[in-house]
Amino acid sequence: MIAVQKNAREELRVERQDYCGHGLINFRAWYDDRTDEYRPCKRGIAFKAEVLPEVLDLLHGFIDQRRAA
Repeated sequence: MIAVQKNAREELRVERQDYCGHGLINFRAWYDDRTDEYRPCKRGIAFKAEVLPEVLDLLHGFIDQRRAA
């Protein structure tokens, strides 16, 4: 699991999980429930691990477009 602090009360977590025999990549926002414990939000996305290279290509393309603007 990798986590990036989004703001004072939330972080973005990226995890590889198995669900019904399928490898998934899960990007999900987690929030501090004010008891020093993080809980998952509804905000997030999960996709098959096999498409991760395509997702990374899309993100790199987005970054390149932003730099060119």
